[in-house]
Amino acid sequence: MPLMEPGLLWPGQTVKILVDFTDENGELADPFEVKFRFRSPWGRESAYTYGQNNEVTRLALGRFQLLTPDSMINEGGRWSWRVETKGTVSIAEGNILVQYSPFLDGARDAYSQ
Repeated sequence: MPLMEPGLLWPGQTVKILVDFTDENGELADPFEVKFRFRSPWGRESAYTYGQNNEVTRLALGRFQLLTPDSMINEGGRWSWRVETKGTVSIAEGNILVQYSPFLDGARDAYSQ
């Protein structure tokens, strides 16, 4: 089950996603590969893989964390994410809502339309 910290998100902030992986018996287990994918509101995709990217860390057996780079979440809107694995049948998906910024998105008031 993914866990996210509560509160408003603004462009430029780091997003933390925690995911636990279990085996067929419900016990925490490490998959062979963990890959986090992010898609911006405009369709640009980024991927971060454990062992290849420092943004993905293993916290404990079966527990992994993604901390996005500050520059990645760079615009307001709904961002989609997905975690894919090899070795355990685990896929998690979700989305985050990033507030529009009149400084970065160019919108004076994106919510009044």
